[in-house]
Amino acid sequence: MIKIVALDDNEIHLSLIEQALVGPDAVWDEPVELEKFRTSLELLIHLKKSDVDCVILDRNLPDIPGDLVLKWVRENSSQSTAVLILTSVENEEDVVSLLSAGADEYLTKPFHPQELLIRAQRLIKLYRLKFGQRSVEQVMYKEALPQAEKVSKREIEGFVFDDFTLTVSIGGHSVKLSDREYRLAKYFFSNIGVNLSRKEIVRAVYFKESEDNERSITSHVHLIREKLNLTLENGWIIRPIYGFGYRLNKLISQE
Repeated sequence: MIKIVALDDNEIHLSLIEQALVGPDAVWDEPVELEKFRTSLELLIHLKKSDVDCVILDRNLPDIPGDLVLKWVRENSSQSTAVLILTSVENEEDVVSLLSAGADEYLTKPFHPQELLIRAQRLIKLYRLKFGQRSVEQVMYKEALPQAEKVSKREIEGFVFDDFTLTVSIGGHSVKLSDREYRLAKYFFSNIGVNLSRKEIVRAVYFKESEDNERSITSHVHLIREKLNLTLENGWIIRPIYGFGYRLNKLISQE
């Protein structure tokens, strides 16, 4: 049984979380139990009595701020509890603050239900592979880890993409990427030489179309170009296509 708790003072948001995680389109490998809370105090009382696999936590709450709840969870709950933060603000300082405080993932509002489901499933799987389940199934997961890691990896033109760790390895050197950077990089490498529209990129990387997501493509392209050294000197170039999108090209040596 997978146990998830969600905290949000907005009933509509709680309903969206419920629809995403246990609605008709949510597919899990085992039964899922979701408990919803409107106040931080109610959640903390529950967590004092029960271990859970994942906490989905809103930041802006009327009684105890989400940042303090996160701090309590990290200091008092099981180390095998994943934490996903819902926030209405996305900037570098905000993200660094969340991750430094112990959040595993963050998702900006309004969120796409399918994206929340995918992120929650991945976090729970990663935590169970790392710490084991609180049951006799722990041994089975440990034995499955090498195979799971193998399946999660894909090599494209010398770049090894690892879906579990969100890393890209080049010549033995691993580069850690953020969730969106990783999806963008893998999408480009899965479509080398193909003209990709901004709308296609948004759907593949952000799951939902918005002006904010279209604007952030430029910054994410810049980041993966730098982190993966996709430069002319290394035989790669991400070409902007004016008024359309981008294309990743592998340059052919003239030697």
